[in-house]
Amino acid sequence: MYFSKLINNYHLSGFNKKFFQKNINLKKKKILVEFYEFTPTTIPFSYFANILAKKYDAEINAYRINFYTFNDKIKFFVKQFIFNYRNLYKSFGSKKIILPEVDKVSEKEKKYILNLIKKIKTKNDLLNLKFKGIPIGDYLYDEYLRSFNKITINLETDHFKNYLLHSLKLTNFWFNKLDPKYIKSVIISHTAYLIGLIGTIAIYKKIPTYRVSLSSCFYLTKKNPKQFSNFHEYPSIIKRIDKKVKNPQIKQAKKKIIKYFLKKDLKILKKPKNNNNNNLNVLVSAHCFTDAVHVHGIKNCFSDYYEWIDYIGKTSLKSRHNWLIKLHPSEYDNNLKNMNYFLKKYPHLKLVKKNTKNLKLINNIDVVLTVYGTVGREFPLFGIPVINASTCGPHSGYKFNHHFDNIHKYNKAITNLQKYTKNFKIDKSKVLEFYYLRYCLDFSFLFNSKYINEINENLRIKNLHPHSVSEIWLKDIKSAVHLNIFDQVKEFINSKQYRFTANNNDEYSSFIKLNE
Repeated sequence: MYFSKLINNYHLSGFNKKFFQKNINLKKKKILVEFYEFTPTTIPFSYFANILAKKYDAEINAYRINFYTFNDKIKFFVKQFIFNYRNLYKSFGSKKIILPEVDKVSEKEKKYILNLIKKIKTKNDLLNLKFKGIPIGDYLYDEYLRSFNKITINLETDHFKNYLLHSLKLTNFWFNKLDPKYIKSVIISHTAYLIGLIGTIAIYKKIPTYRVSLSSCFYLTKKNPKQFSNFHEYPSIIKRIDKKVKNPQIKQAKKKIIKYFLKKDLKILKKPKNNNNNNLNVLVSAHCFTDAVHVHGIKNCFSDYYEWIDYIGKTSLKSRHNWLIKLHPSEYDNNLKNMNYFLKKYPHLKLVKKNTKNLKLINNIDVVLTVYGTVGREFPLFGIPVINASTCGPHSGYKFNHHFDNIHKYNKAITNLQKYTKNFKIDKSKVLEFYYLRYCLDFSFLFNSKYINEINENLRIKNLHPHSVSEIWLKDIKSAVHLNIFDQVKEFINSKQYRFTANNNDEYSSFIKLNE
């Protein structure tokens, strides 16, 4: 595995040196690109970084988000030498890597930080935390859960207090570092955790900020500070796309849904009626407790998944319904360990067996509860309502799901589930429309959305290493294709459009500008 990764990075470095011009003169203006140790992502990073460097006559610098001690630096550079990551970034023009050192905070800044901490009395206070007017709470919240494998936050522990102080000092460092006079653009890999923190600071400092990956890219703004954050606009977006572009893809969406989930035609989707409407089978589609809880925003009924499951558990004690819990397959064993606490506390909750497919549950389920899961595009096709504890999730723009971000309204819903199961009907075409907008509309650096979907499927099913993606790309990339991608990225950047949308009907993705 080591030699495969090393050789792969070496070949990709060779491509970058061949196709991207190097500016020898050092410049005061900088383009910051996240140092992300996932080789395939450096492909789109290299395009964005070079185009932005030329646009602003700036130098490319890589960066790591967190503080580094002297020992951390040594470990970091040894690792980069072993896997050749540093040379990979150098190959597309990065002059240096910024490793934040533990920053000396002035007395004024320290006082400001301590006052912020004093104001945090509840989890919602943390979620709504702002640093000099910049919303940062959800980034700090999700990082804590992920880094320390926690399913919720105890604000009173010394462990959390130390983390919070550290995170606010880090926020202070980047707030000072991101000076618009010198930092002309920022490129990040994710809009969650502390990784996304630098992005939201840059946005509020009016620095052009991009979230970039092989299969989707976004120009982030105050209105849309996260990737895929405009779900509520989908019904209006579809109207702005030419029929010649969208119709073939919507037909493909139908085939994909049938192939991967339904296994049958949409016209014959029916679910047997439940004769005992007072005793419903309720499926609780659980999420991965530690995985980017607020990836879509904070317009949720609960501060985290722990609070959500606990609330459902309490509700189950007062109900005659059958409550089934299906764990998220990602990190299943860890999720099971955490869920066991709730299963013991609330005996009415029953666990669905591992590896049970949603399709197997269709005939036995009357209603589904989720925060914002993909079940929202699956079960409604069978006439099964899905109730979301969020109004910022993927399906929030459509009526084939129910959405709540108010705990009182949510309580009325789950204590009166019969209301939602009676005469539930949807327009199935809207599910196909959503699927196209969510999964088939993005510009792909791997030729088109169909191609990247096939690669992702092979990575998952055949357990291929992610570096296989860049091997495929290097094998198939041609000079003319490279120049075309370069022009497409440049056009997107100049458009200042939120999402890098594309026509994926041909062999290669081609950028389409949506009239705002």
